[in-house]
Amino acid sequence: MMALIASIYLAYAVLGIALFRWLEPARAAAIVYVGGLIFLPVGVYPPAPASAFPFWIIGSALPSDMWLVKAWVAPLTALLGTLIFAPASWRRYRFHPFDLAILGWCAWPLVQILIAPSASPSPFVATAYLADVWGAPWLLGRIQFAGDEGRTEFLRVLTWLTLLLLPVAFIEGALGVSIYGWT
Repeated sequence: MMALIASIYLAYAVLGIALFRWLEPARAAAIVYVGGLIFLPVGVYPPAPASAFPFWIIGSALPSDMWLVKAWVAPLTALLGTLIFAPASWRRYRFHPFDLAILGWCAWPLVQILIAPSASPSPFVATAYLADVWGAPWLLGRIQFAGDEGRTEFLRVLTWLTLLLLPVAFIEGALGVSIYGWT
């Protein structure tokens, strides 16, 4: 199962980056990021020993050591696409004091080194996880969606992808959770 999901993620990343070749950067970034969060499989959750709290199932709010999840793939693919096909948008980025908030959020696990040196996951792993799951979308927003045009494009893509998901919601509302398992 892990190999299948890794293959899906890799194919998505390649197709997502290729999308930047044919669409304007803000539209491609929005499609790749939002589309990845909506349509990619969540990942494979390992079984937890009975004595351990399975922190990795909580999602992106807490640090995890699950590296192969859509919360990693979607923002990194969008950022890589903008880096390759829209480097000018990266040059326009200017650090703002508000960026310190996300830096602090992403770096807070490093404080654990002082408190609990043998924390699990490792503070460095936890920081890397938060940097991608929280920091990468923040950076993507600051680079591609900071202006009126970028925000409008993001909302347009979010609306269309959500409407595309609506039939799935109706089917699963009537039949129960089934489509995710089929796909």
